[in-house]
Amino acid sequence: MKCSGFNQKENYKTIMTKLHEMASPKKPYDFEHPNFNELKQKLKNLFKEDE
Repeated sequence: MKCSGFNQKENYKTIMTKLHEMASPKKPYDFEHPNFNELKQKLKNLFKEDE
């Protein structure tokens, strides 16, 4: 375990979380990008509650 850089499993980051981060370090979609603004607005309108 020392050579892997993993901490004990009691730590807030588990071994599975670290493995996932190593396997896919980048987010599949960056919803902060301006190209997603129209989609985000449509979803907000779709799911907004009537007041």
